[in-house]
Amino acid sequence: MAIRIAYIARMRMPTDRAHGIQIMRMCEALASKGVNVTLYYSNRTQTPAMRGIDPFEYYGVERTFAIKPIPIVDVIPLQRILPLRLLGLILAIANAWFGLMAVLWAVGARANVYYTRHWLAAWWLTQFRRPTILELHRTDPQHMSRRVRWLLRRLSFHPSMHAVTTISEALKQELILAGFAAEKLVTLRDAVDFRYYAEPMSRADARKLTGLPDDKPLVVYTGSLLPNRGVDVLVRSALELKSAEVVLVGGPSEEQTILIREAKRIGATNIRFIDHVHPSDVSTYQQAADVLALPQLDPQGHSPLKLAEYMAAGRPIVASDLLPLREVIVDGKTGVLVLPGDAQSLAEGILRVLSDHDFGERLAHAAQKEVHLWTWEGRAAAVINLVGRDA
Repeated sequence: MAIRIAYIARMRMPTDRAHGIQIMRMCEALASKGVNVTLYYSNRTQTPAMRGIDPFEYYGVERTFAIKPIPIVDVIPLQRILPLRLLGLILAIANAWFGLMAVLWAVGARANVYYTRHWLAAWWLTQFRRPTILELHRTDPQHMSRRVRWLLRRLSFHPSMHAVTTISEALKQELILAGFAAEKLVTLRDAVDFRYYAEPMSRADARKLTGLPDDKPLVVYTGSLLPNRGVDVLVRSALELKSAEVVLVGGPSEEQTILIREAKRIGATNIRFIDHVHPSDVSTYQQAADVLALPQLDPQGHSPLKLAEYMAAGRPIVASDLLPLREVIVDGKTGVLVLPGDAQSLAEGILRVLSDHDFGERLAHAAQKEVHLWTWEGRAAAVINLVGRDA
């Protein structure tokens, strides 16, 4: 009999955030291994750009698993009219309510294991004595209170908690030091959809497809423009990259507007902003680059999905010297590491690569070779092993 996995995700479907790619790819990969998968997601009010879009078509994912919306009351639209203190309370209640509703809907699946990135869903699942795997991406104070972290530490010892997975070894070691059940902790890195990188594309061809200029070096960033991604640092570094053009691909639009204002304020005229693009087009923008920039500020932003994509794209990477990135990127061998938050250091790292073509090609080739085993199917196999070891 096939293994049954219920995947619970508090997300819109589809979404323009990277976690949507990760979750849909994981469900597809699990299904390709013969697992009976059902993805339960939040039916929050959809953004105008995503309304009416079929999730399977948007992500280019095979229809080999079921997706089911969890009916909830979406309180996000209230954030513009409610006082901050009241909004925080309502959001906390809504978050807990989603966890409970998701579990009540999912328990009917009679799954062998319930997999989630939502800690409150994990808590409810253990209260119902359901076999649970919780995936954690961060536990820093900005995103998780001390009380929640304490609860999760206790939860890691619960008999119904099969495993707690992390996407970096750094986060795993951090949780061990925090007193989590070490035997339950497993590192599962993010992966790459190699379908988008199977046929390498020349810079010239990629620029022709994207409409990017072919007469100057391009420094490309793809992904979220939220503050902890350090894109503002890249904007400031553009002043030192006068012969190059800095291309920023992504959103949200509010953050893009802020960055456009900052670029104008400092007089950085060599920056090109590209709105959010379809997931299948991201690899083309990456392959148009002479350098791929990862100026992350957040030391808790463990091993972002874009790092794996950058490595697969076959272009040299200049990234912040943060522990989760350092365990993947070896300075001078698979990329160049620079001081986080330092525009001058970032510019120097980029110029180092731009000034030595052979050096950049060696970096890119080594990174591409390193990432070739980072497949969603391999990650799915590891999850299946976790299910089987306690079966």
